[in-house]
Amino acid sequence: MSTDGIAEKTHLLSPSPDEQQPGEVDGGQHYGQPIQPQGPTHVKWLNHYDNKYMCCCSNFHVKEGAIIFSVLYMLIASLNLINSTAVFIVYGLQLDVKSFDSVTLSVNTIAWVAELCSLACICILFVGIRTRKFNLFIPFFVLVGVHMLYTFVIIVVVLFQPTFALMCGFLSRIMHETMNDKNTQFMNLHAIMLIFFISALVIEVWVFNVVYRCLKYFSDMKKMSYCTPVNNV
Repeated sequence: MSTDGIAEKTHLLSPSPDEQQPGEVDGGQHYGQPIQPQGPTHVKWLNHYDNKYMCCCSNFHVKEGAIIFSVLYMLIASLNLINSTAVFIVYGLQLDVKSFDSVTLSVNTIAWVAELCSLACICILFVGIRTRKFNLFIPFFVLVGVHMLYTFVIIVVVLFQPTFALMCGFLSRIMHETMNDKNTQFMNLHAIMLIFFISALVIEVWVFNVVYRCLKYFSDMKKMSYCTPVNNV
Protein backbone atom coordinates (compact mmCIF):
# COMPACT_ATOMS: atom_id res chain seq x y z
CA MET A 1 0.00 0.00 0.00
CA SER A 2 1.34 3.42 -0.91
CA THR A 3 2.10 6.15 1.55
CA ASP A 4 -0.77 8.26 0.20
CA GLY A 5 -3.27 5.43 0.84
CA ILE A 6 -2.12 4.98 4.43
CA ALA A 7 -2.41 8.72 5.13
CA GLU A 8 -5.91 8.83 3.65
CA LYS A 9 -7.07 5.88 5.76
CA THR A 10 -5.59 7.44 8.91
CA HIS A 11 -7.46 10.67 8.18
CA LEU A 12 -10.73 8.84 7.81
CA LEU A 13 -10.31 6.94 11.09
CA SER A 14 -9.20 9.95 13.18
CA PRO A 15 -12.06 12.04 14.72
CA SER A 16 -12.76 15.45 13.39
CA PRO A 17 -11.92 18.41 15.64
CA ASP A 18 -15.55 19.55 15.37
CA GLU A 19 -16.89 16.22 16.63
CA GLN A 20 -17.39 15.99 20.40
CA GLN A 21 -16.65 12.67 22.01
CA PRO A 22 -18.92 11.31 24.77
CA GLY A 23 -17.68 12.49 28.10
CA GLU A 24 -15.76 15.40 26.57
CA VAL A 25 -16.62 19.08 26.37
CA ASP A 26 -14.97 21.95 24.60
CA GLY A 27 -11.56 22.79 25.96
CA GLY A 28 -10.58 19.15 26.43
CA GLN A 29 -12.45 18.84 29.79
CA HIS A 30 -14.15 15.56 30.60
CA TYR A 31 -17.27 15.03 32.62
CA GLY A 32 -18.92 12.00 34.15
CA GLN A 33 -21.96 10.58 32.43
CA PRO A 34 -25.14 11.12 34.46
CA ILE A 35 -26.64 7.97 35.92
CA GLN A 36 -30.05 7.35 34.45
CA PRO A 37 -32.61 5.84 36.85
CA GLN A 38 -33.62 2.32 36.00
CA GLY A 39 -37.40 2.13 35.98
CA PRO A 40 -39.82 4.40 37.85
CA THR A 41 -38.42 6.36 40.77
CA HIS A 42 -40.39 6.09 44.05
CA VAL A 43 -40.12 9.03 46.43
CA LYS A 44 -41.09 8.51 50.06
CA TRP A 45 -43.57 11.02 51.46
CA LEU A 46 -44.65 11.28 55.05
CA ASN A 47 -48.32 11.85 55.70
CA HIS A 48 -48.24 13.70 58.98
CA TYR A 49 -51.97 13.24 59.49
CA ASP A 50 -52.14 9.52 58.87
CA ASN A 51 -54.44 7.62 61.22
CA LYS A 52 -51.47 6.04 62.99
CA TYR A 53 -50.27 9.52 63.93
CA MET A 54 -53.64 10.61 65.34
CA CYS A 55 -55.14 10.02 68.78
CA CYS A 56 -58.24 10.85 70.85
CA CYS A 57 -60.65 9.62 68.14
CA SER A 58 -58.48 11.27 65.45
CA ASN A 59 -59.07 14.71 66.95
CA PHE A 60 -55.44 15.37 67.92
CA HIS A 61 -52.04 14.62 66.50
CA VAL A 62 -49.93 12.28 68.63
CA LYS A 63 -47.46 15.09 69.30
CA GLU A 64 -50.26 17.30 70.62
CA GLY A 65 -51.66 14.36 72.59
CA ALA A 66 -48.27 13.69 74.18
CA ILE A 67 -48.00 17.33 75.21
CA ILE A 68 -51.54 17.36 76.66
CA PHE A 69 -50.94 14.19 78.69
CA SER A 70 -47.59 15.56 79.88
CA VAL A 71 -49.29 18.72 81.14
CA LEU A 72 -51.94 16.67 82.97
CA TYR A 73 -49.29 14.46 84.53
CA MET A 74 -47.38 17.56 85.61
CA LEU A 75 -50.47 19.04 87.25
CA ILE A 76 -51.18 15.82 89.15
CA ALA A 77 -47.56 15.45 90.25
CA SER A 78 -47.44 19.10 91.33
CA LEU A 79 -50.59 18.74 93.44
CA ASN A 80 -49.24 15.57 95.09
CA LEU A 81 -45.92 17.28 95.73
CA ILE A 82 -47.68 20.25 97.33
CA ASN A 83 -49.72 17.89 99.50
CA SER A 84 -46.62 16.00 100.65
CA THR A 85 -44.83 19.28 101.34
CA ALA A 86 -47.80 20.50 103.39
CA VAL A 87 -47.63 17.31 105.46
CA PHE A 88 -43.95 17.96 106.15
CA ILE A 89 -44.74 21.55 107.16
CA VAL A 90 -47.49 20.41 109.53
CA TYR A 91 -45.14 17.83 111.02
CA GLY A 92 -42.35 20.38 111.33
CA LEU A 93 -44.58 22.89 113.09
CA GLN A 94 -45.90 20.09 115.32
CA LEU A 95 -49.47 21.15 114.75
CA ASP A 96 -50.76 17.61 114.93
CA VAL A 97 -48.02 15.43 116.36
CA LYS A 98 -50.38 12.67 117.49
CA SER A 99 -51.43 11.86 113.94
CA PHE A 100 -47.82 11.25 112.87
CA ASP A 101 -45.62 8.28 113.47
CA SER A 102 -42.42 6.99 111.92
CA VAL A 103 -44.28 4.88 109.32
CA THR A 104 -46.43 7.78 108.16
CA LEU A 105 -43.41 10.03 107.90
CA SER A 106 -41.46 7.43 105.93
CA VAL A 107 -44.33 6.86 103.50
CA ASN A 108 -44.77 10.60 103.02
CA THR A 109 -41.03 11.00 102.40
CA ILE A 110 -41.10 8.28 99.73
CA ALA A 111 -44.14 9.88 98.12
CA TRP A 112 -42.44 13.30 98.11
CA VAL A 113 -39.30 11.94 96.44
CA ALA A 114 -41.41 9.96 93.93
CA GLU A 115 -43.40 13.03 92.89
CA LEU A 116 -40.20 15.04 92.55
CA CYS A 117 -38.78 12.36 90.26
CA SER A 118 -42.06 12.36 88.31
CA LEU A 119 -41.76 16.10 87.68
CA ALA A 120 -38.18 15.62 86.50
CA CYS A 121 -39.24 12.85 84.07
CA ILE A 122 -42.06 15.01 82.68
CA CYS A 123 -39.74 17.98 82.16
CA ILE A 124 -37.28 15.71 80.34
CA LEU A 125 -40.15 14.54 78.12
CA PHE A 126 -40.97 18.13 77.20
CA VAL A 127 -37.36 18.63 76.15
CA GLY A 128 -37.48 15.38 74.18
CA ILE A 129 -40.61 16.46 72.29
CA ARG A 130 -39.04 19.82 71.57
CA THR A 131 -35.68 18.47 70.38
CA ARG A 132 -37.01 15.15 68.98
CA LYS A 133 -34.37 13.18 70.84
CA PHE A 134 -35.48 9.60 71.36
CA ASN A 135 -33.51 8.86 74.53
CA LEU A 136 -35.27 11.69 76.39
CA PHE A 137 -38.56 9.76 76.11
CA ILE A 138 -37.23 6.85 78.16
CA PRO A 139 -37.64 8.41 81.67
CA PHE A 140 -41.33 9.09 81.02
CA PHE A 141 -41.85 5.52 79.76
CA VAL A 142 -40.26 4.25 82.97
CA LEU A 143 -42.49 6.56 85.02
CA VAL A 144 -45.71 5.42 83.35
CA GLY A 145 -44.55 1.79 83.51
CA VAL A 146 -44.05 2.05 87.27
CA HIS A 147 -47.50 3.64 87.62
CA MET A 148 -49.07 0.81 85.60
CA LEU A 149 -47.33 -1.83 87.72
CA TYR A 150 -48.40 -0.10 90.94
CA THR A 151 -52.01 0.16 89.76
CA PHE A 152 -52.05 -3.48 88.66
CA VAL A 153 -50.81 -4.62 92.08
CA ILE A 154 -53.56 -2.60 93.78
CA ILE A 155 -56.18 -4.14 91.47
CA VAL A 156 -54.97 -7.63 92.40
CA VAL A 157 -55.10 -6.80 96.12
CA VAL A 158 -58.58 -5.28 95.81
CA LEU A 159 -59.76 -8.33 93.87
CA PHE A 160 -58.52 -10.79 96.50
CA GLN A 161 -60.08 -8.98 99.44
CA PRO A 162 -63.69 -9.07 98.21
CA THR A 163 -63.18 -12.64 97.02
CA PHE A 164 -62.24 -13.57 100.56
CA ALA A 165 -65.23 -11.61 101.85
CA LEU A 166 -67.56 -13.42 99.44
CA MET A 167 -66.26 -16.77 100.62
CA CYS A 168 -66.90 -15.74 104.22
CA GLY A 169 -70.38 -14.59 103.26
CA PHE A 170 -71.09 -17.87 101.50
CA LEU A 171 -69.93 -19.82 104.56
CA SER A 172 -72.04 -17.62 106.83
CA ARG A 173 -75.13 -18.37 104.72
CA ILE A 174 -74.41 -22.07 105.04
CA MET A 175 -74.28 -21.58 108.79
CA HIS A 176 -77.65 -19.73 108.57
CA GLU A 177 -76.06 -16.43 109.35
CA THR A 178 -76.88 -13.26 107.46
CA MET A 179 -74.40 -10.62 106.34
CA ASN A 180 -74.93 -7.34 108.16
CA ASP A 181 -74.94 -3.85 106.66
CA LYS A 182 -71.26 -3.40 107.51
CA ASN A 183 -70.26 -6.28 105.21
CA THR A 184 -72.48 -4.87 102.45
CA GLN A 185 -70.80 -1.46 102.69
CA PHE A 186 -67.45 -3.21 102.61
CA MET A 187 -68.35 -4.92 99.31
CA ASN A 188 -69.66 -1.70 97.77
CA LEU A 189 -66.48 0.15 98.71
CA HIS A 190 -64.30 -2.50 97.10
CA ALA A 191 -66.41 -2.47 93.96
CA ILE A 192 -65.96 1.29 93.64
CA MET A 193 -62.22 0.98 94.28
CA LEU A 194 -61.94 -1.77 91.67
CA ILE A 195 -63.70 0.32 89.03
CA PHE A 196 -61.54 3.33 89.86
CA PHE A 197 -58.20 1.52 89.61
CA ILE A 198 -59.16 -0.38 86.46
CA SER A 199 -60.09 2.93 84.85
CA ALA A 200 -56.77 4.39 86.02
CA LEU A 201 -54.89 1.45 84.48
CA VAL A 202 -56.70 1.89 81.15
CA ILE A 203 -55.82 5.61 81.11
CA GLU A 204 -52.18 4.87 81.91
CA VAL A 205 -51.95 2.35 79.05
CA TRP A 206 -53.56 4.93 76.78
CA VAL A 207 -51.02 7.59 77.79
CA PHE A 208 -48.14 5.17 77.22
CA ASN A 209 -49.50 4.30 73.77
CA VAL A 210 -49.90 7.94 72.70
CA VAL A 211 -46.40 8.95 73.82
CA TYR A 212 -44.91 5.86 72.17
CA ARG A 213 -46.65 6.69 68.88
CA CYS A 214 -45.31 10.24 69.16
CA LEU A 215 -41.83 8.74 69.42
CA LYS A 216 -42.59 6.51 66.42
CA TYR A 217 -43.72 9.58 64.48
CA PHE A 218 -40.41 11.33 65.10
CA SER A 219 -38.59 8.14 64.11
CA ASP A 220 -40.52 7.92 60.82
CA MET A 221 -39.78 11.57 60.09
CA LYS A 222 -36.07 10.86 60.50
CA LYS A 223 -36.21 7.80 58.23
CA MET A 224 -38.05 9.48 55.38
CA SER A 225 -35.96 10.95 52.59
CA TYR A 226 -38.52 13.61 51.83
CA CYS A 227 -41.30 15.14 53.90
CA THR A 228 -44.41 16.97 52.92
CA PRO A 229 -44.51 20.74 53.43
CA VAL A 230 -47.07 20.18 56.17
CA ASN A 231 -44.53 19.43 58.89
CA ASN A 232 -45.37 22.11 61.40
CA VAL A 233 -47.31 19.86 63.78
